[in-house]
Amino acid sequence: MGKYDDAMSNWKEQDRISIYKFETPGDAIYGTLRRIAYEKGQFGEQLAMNIESDEGVRKVFCPTVLRRRVEDNWPSVGMDVACKFFGTGEGKRGQFKDIGFQVLDENGIPRDSVRPAVEAEEATGNDDDDIPF
Repeated sequence: MGKYDDAMSNWKEQDRISIYKFETPGDAIYGTLRRIAYEKGQFGEQLAMNIESDEGVRKVFCPTVLRRRVEDNWPSVGMDVACKFFGTGEGKRGQFKDIGFQVLDENGIPRDSVRPAVEAEEATGNDDDDIPF
């Protein structure tokens, strides 16, 4: 009977995952990647990610543009990621949803963003010190 309980717990976990839909420009989801895989859908295989955000675990289906961006970076489970909807665009085959994707570092900063090479050092001393010019 134990193996059936395990199967039921997996189904219960899947029931708690809601699908995240990008509807208006500016919609974004940030969180930790819990699963990434190709799933069979109505129109063939589609890339899907389970992202654990502040609202719980949400499933994000990747349309063509987002799928290409995810495949270029191919994140590992446990990495922090961000997806943002910029609006619809026009392509050769019609309209598409322009969704950005980034892998974030441990501070929530996109990995490819420019950061200063050296952090500013804290000033030492007091206000009475002479400042040489």
